[in-house]
Amino acid sequence: MNDLPAWLQQTLPVIAVLVPYALFFAFCLWAINWKKMWPTLREGAWAPLVLLLVLIALAWSQIRASDVVLFGTINVANFWWQLGAAALLACVGLFAGWLQERQSWTPMEVPIAPPPPEDGHGHH
Repeated sequence: MNDLPAWLQQTLPVIAVLVPYALFFAFCLWAINWKKMWPTLREGAWAPLVLLLVLIALAWSQIRASDVVLFGTINVANFWWQLGAAALLACVGLFAGWLQERQSWTPMEVPIAPPPPEDGHGHH
């Protein structure tokens, strides 16, 4: 790694943090049909998602118990930085949904049910 330019050595840790968020954003933008997801969230599906975020942060805080220092001065305690990272990921997904709706993009429908039999008898 010492043979890399200094600017690249400094930006690799930032890229390593941003890549998972970018991949999640791409997934939420092009794989989730937000025209169907928004009404589901409005009907109450947001509550289990919030609970899931808290549980993920709780488990993560037990797996990797550590504090984080932001901007060299702000100390964020264990659990709180994990909750913030999980909430940021949820916000990235919601932003992708907002962008998809605003730009009128809709992902292609992929049927998951098997097609009906063609001969009409239902056997081979």
